[in-house]
Amino acid sequence: MKKRGRAIPASREVFPLALPGRPVEAFSGETLAAIAARARFRGPVVAYVNGRPRLRKNGGWAKRLRARDRLLFRELPAGGGGGKSLLRIALNIAIVLTAGWALGPAGLGLTGLAFSGALAGVHIGASLLLNALLPMPGPQGSGFRGADSPSPTYSLSTAQNRARLGEVKARLYGRHILVPDLDAAPYTEFSGNDQYLMQVLNCGLGDYQVEKLLLADTDLWTDSAGDTGAFEGVTLEFCPPGTPVTLFPTQVVTAAEVTGQELTGANEDGAAEAGGAWSGWFVANAPGTEANYLAFDFEWRGGAGRLTDAGGIAAVETRLRMEAQPIDAAGDPAGDAVLLKEETYSFATWTAQRISERFAVAAGRWRVRARRIDDAGHVADNRVRDTVNWTGLRAYLKGAPGSLDCYRIAVRMKAGNQLSGLSARLFKTIQTAKLPVFLGYDEGGAPLWSAPQATRKISAAAGDLLRNDEYGGELPDTRLDLDRLAALDATWEARGDTFDGVFDRRTTLWAGLADILRVGRAEPQMLGDVVTFVRDEPRETVRALFGPQNIAAGSFNLDYVFADEDTPDDVIVRFFDEATWKPAQARAQAGGGAGTKPALLDYFGIVDYEQAWREAAYQAAANRRRRVFPGFAAGLEGRLIARGDAVLVAHPLPQWGGAIEVEGWFAASRLLRLDEAPVLAEAGNWLYLRRRNARPWGPARVTAGPGPRQLVIDEDDLAALGDPSAFISTGGDRDRTMAVVGHAPASGEAGNQGAAMRAIVVSMLGGGGDRVQLALVNDDPAVYAADEGEAPPRETAAPVPLVPAKPALGPIVLSQNLGTRYAPRLAASVLPAAGAVNYVWEISYDNVSWETLKEGSNATQWQGDVETGLVWIAVTAFGQGGARTRQVAHRNLTVSEEVPGEVTAVDKTPFAQSAFVDFTLPKEADGRTEEGLRGVMARYSAASGFDPEDGGALGETVFTVRNEPATTRLLVPLIAAPTYVRVAAYNAFGEAGLNWSSEISVSPLALTAGDFSEAVQEALANAEAVGAEYVVRIADNRVVGFALTGGATVDLGFLVDKLMIAHPSIDGGTPFPAFVVEGGVVTINEAKIGVLTADKLAAALAEFGTLTALKFHSPIGPGETIDDALLAIDLEAPYIRMKLPS
Repeated sequence: MKKRGRAIPASREVFPLALPGRPVEAFSGETLAAIAARARFRGPVVAYVNGRPRLRKNGGWAKRLRARDRLLFRELPAGGGGGKSLLRIALNIAIVLTAGWALGPAGLGLTGLAFSGALAGVHIGASLLLNALLPMPGPQGSGFRGADSPSPTYSLSTAQNRARLGEVKARLYGRHILVPDLDAAPYTEFSGNDQYLMQVLNCGLGDYQVEKLLLADTDLWTDSAGDTGAFEGVTLEFCPPGTPVTLFPTQVVTAAEVTGQELTGANEDGAAEAGGAWSGWFVANAPGTEANYLAFDFEWRGGAGRLTDAGGIAAVETRLRMEAQPIDAAGDPAGDAVLLKEETYSFATWTAQRISERFAVAAGRWRVRARRIDDAGHVADNRVRDTVNWTGLRAYLKGAPGSLDCYRIAVRMKAGNQLSGLSARLFKTIQTAKLPVFLGYDEGGAPLWSAPQATRKISAAAGDLLRNDEYGGELPDTRLDLDRLAALDATWEARGDTFDGVFDRRTTLWAGLADILRVGRAEPQMLGDVVTFVRDEPRETVRALFGPQNIAAGSFNLDYVFADEDTPDDVIVRFFDEATWKPAQARAQAGGGAGTKPALLDYFGIVDYEQAWREAAYQAAANRRRRVFPGFAAGLEGRLIARGDAVLVAHPLPQWGGAIEVEGWFAASRLLRLDEAPVLAEAGNWLYLRRRNARPWGPARVTAGPGPRQLVIDEDDLAALGDPSAFISTGGDRDRTMAVVGHAPASGEAGNQGAAMRAIVVSMLGGGGDRVQLALVNDDPAVYAADEGEAPPRETAAPVPLVPAKPALGPIVLSQNLGTRYAPRLAASVLPAAGAVNYVWEISYDNVSWETLKEGSNATQWQGDVETGLVWIAVTAFGQGGARTRQVAHRNLTVSEEVPGEVTAVDKTPFAQSAFVDFTLPKEADGRTEEGLRGVMARYSAASGFDPEDGGALGETVFTVRNEPATTRLLVPLIAAPTYVRVAAYNAFGEAGLNWSSEISVSPLALTAGDFSEAVQEALANAEAVGAEYVVRIADNRVVGFALTGGATVDLGFLVDKLMIAHPSIDGGTPFPAFVVEGGVVTINEAKIGVLTADKLAAALAEFGTLTALKFHSPIGPGETIDDALLAIDLEAPYIRMKLPS
């Protein structure tokens, strides 16, 4: 056999994702073609030698590698084998990117890090609960943490059986209570005057072991006792996947049109020739469906019978006829009507009677009708009770066996008093999923899985989700790291960790897998095209040693996150407790505080208090102990490690050990010579050496050698670790070996100094060329011991709400603009903050100067008008002790300074001294008035060709725009004959640069002297006169006029024979005389004005007060005086005189 050359660094990765690479076996002297053939790449691959691509053409893959070469294969995703796989390419690209995956679940692993370079700008908030490896998801996750629509199982307010249209079918893992969905629309039938409910409960995808069936909180059936007898008339059928329901037809539709119509007798109104009036036609089933059975329900609600003379009951008969007719998709008849049944029913009882009639029909679409064909006895005899109502119509559809991929329970149950409309929706089950369990490998190395069995294993749930070909990823076993899954299963079994949860909301497969593994303190990762699993637990193997030699110069970054006043001092894990099947909580101390600032974590999939407490203790310890975040850029060895791997870091900046190159190694004397003298401690010193694959050799105790740059390795440690001669390099054809000397073995404690830092890889991000950006967190061993021991007792009473000293104020929810572009309006709100006693809202337009808007103890929202531009809204919540929390949000309401469109359809209506100018406002594309208009202005001049922008030298009149005005008109003074006018619309941005209309000329309405009398002309010449008389004369006869008389007051008098008025409500608007002067006496036109009556006079007195002077009398004849009046009243006299008629 030909001797192989020296092993060279080689790895493979999936490109373009920064996935953890896997080592490739490669030796100097080999060709790329031979190495690639041995690696068995599945798809296209590109080879990089020393960072440069080497192509196949021109014999690139036939050249042999040298001992100092570095090799990288980049695999390109190349699709899958078809089918319904959600993970073939999706696991490599889509799901990885959309779900945030395991670089990590915190979105490429950047949470908790503040790198320079590629990771710059990511900031750690000290007030958050820190866990860089297993950060908890947000509230939009699965289960009772919340979702777009409530879960019937986890929501206490909506825990009812219902058909959830458009929602996913539930998938339960482990043991859990379930509020099953309805697999089909429930219906009722009558049998022997008893009503029975038929409904099918969908218990979820896959097979289950049902432990209990409950109605509300009462056991209806148990696997040990069967029917508990708590309810009468219960028949159940349990149907595993693939088994149809045979207890009753399942696909039944109930017609909404039949709601209890009374079937009248032949002797009642509307009766037909052969009986009572028909009820119907009513369509039984929808287009596109076929019914092969039709059913009718009839009810005699008051019973049926005749009261006899002796006080007994005699039987009465009711004869009914039922018909059906086939119809097409449009509802038109497709055949003749057929008689289904004509039956006589006889009863002698005052108890309500109900019957159901079911008929087989040819498969198709049908309509039906029914009627009574005999006389109604109660019409002629009041001792007869025989009213019948048609109460139900059902169609039994052909085919449609229901959800055969789910476990279902068919329930036929007697209704009546024991089952109301609400309780019929309160069925629950307690069930355990049956899943294949990984058993190991057969003799040929093929994976072995058990038949589905009842299990709560985390590993079984994860394996089913990845392998299942109905609702899972359809991944073959070769794509799963089954060895790692089996190892974790042993850990979970020993701890008692299980996953018990119900997926009943849409989620990605990767997010669901992360939910399952999280309860076991693990997460999924992609290792090339293989799904592997990583748990946060003590790492036995350290994957790499990093120091200045293999850390890119200038890339090292270190972030210490210190606790502050907002850092949580308790962790409360909320979970769904199997003891009560209601939400519960477990608490663990996070930082030695008073427990007034707890962090709340919702753990979907935990139902056991002990497990919930262990996770609370772990999260609390991670938050307290893991607060050191180093990061740097490394070379290709960074691709050989994965998220969750343990590494050692030596660097002079934080004094994490001394990294020194090795100049010589003398195995016989165990002497190591370094290129500079190490700093040694008196208490003891420890050594690590970096292997060629970057893994550390050590730790080994060392003592000072004969020279200052020499160390002697402890004999026992050397024997245990092995001779390092095979990998130590002192120069020449490769880099020198790096040695790290510390005062103690590597430690992950935050205060570590003098020893290498033990850290965990949080993320790897591919950089330029061979660089990989690494993000790490310190690996403090106290985290793993936090959940040891006994959990504290459960809290027996409801926990007292904690009032934080500093209000826990959430972010502002700020609306988009509620107004218009030019008149914006905002609405802002916050959720009530725990511990807040007062809220103050403020506004700013520069984020510097603030103006108070509103304050109050319940002021959690504000709404108001704001200016255009950038707007900042802030709210401050004040606690009882004066502590405050402030939130700020902003909106950019800037609008461009657009000039309104042109005013159109400009028209004029002149008068003697002014004119109306009508116009149409500028319009939007949809015909609405242009948004933001403030008004329309007219500018006018005596000179043609004037500049309308010269507002100071022109006359101006303005029309203000409000909403959608019905009339758009300006009144423009006419200052010359003619006057020149231009109009334009303006908005909030002012009156400059407007779109002015074309110039129009308006001349006053012409009036000549001949149109006026001399007196009128004289009055016009002296219009300022206070005392004047205005008359119009025709042929020297005074016809009409009025006079103004000056003095302390101005009197207005009319000189007329008749005062004519008009109103549209009287005689169509024809003028009529209101007052007439005859013989010097003014009389009222009573025909038009009406008679002055007492009630009118009383109303006038009520309106104007007391009458102090009044004289009036009844009519008198010619030559008579007031003394001849039958009635005379004179308040000045005063007297009232009445005369009897002669």
